Amino acid sequence: MEAFIKKHKTVLVKKQNALKKKFKLDCSTKYTIDKTSLLAFNAYEPLLFAKYQIIGTYNNKSCIWRWAWSNDNIPSTLSKLSKNSIRLADTFKNNKYSNSKVKGKLNAFNFMVAMSSYDPKIEGYVIYRKPYTTIDIYILVKNCKNKKPKKSKKSKIKSC
Repeated sequence: MEAFIKKHKTVLVKKQNALKKKFKLDCSTKYTIDKTSLLAFNAYEPLLFAKYQIIGTYNNKSCIWRWAWSNDNIPSTLSKLSKNSIRLADTFKNNKYSNSKVKGKLNAFNFMVAMSSYDPKIEGYVIYRKPYTTIDIYILVKNCKNKKPKKSKKSKIKSC
């Protein structure tokens, strides 16, 4: 398991560094998320629009990691990637990946790394602090653009 995490951590960190460079993300970058996309911006302009998947949350007050798939507050469309943790638990015989809650923060980043291995389109990650809470949301991003995607217009042709 450790070799698996080490290999994929290197890959994810390289992707993250490329993402930061390409979109000029730094420690002053702010983030917002809605039901479908993540926005990164600075004081002057939007920097990044991306699709995202929530892997899990970490509560800094209770010191509990919770997988996104086990959290009723996270829509299932945003937690699909996290469900691979159950498959990983079976593969490596590691219950940390199948228990809905895990004590301690040490595993949080490794959990995100492991889930990134299931989608080659992942371009990086964000650890987002939910405003006015002690909750960190671990997010993987893909389909990163520097402009807001245009909404597609629906056809006016009606089907039979």
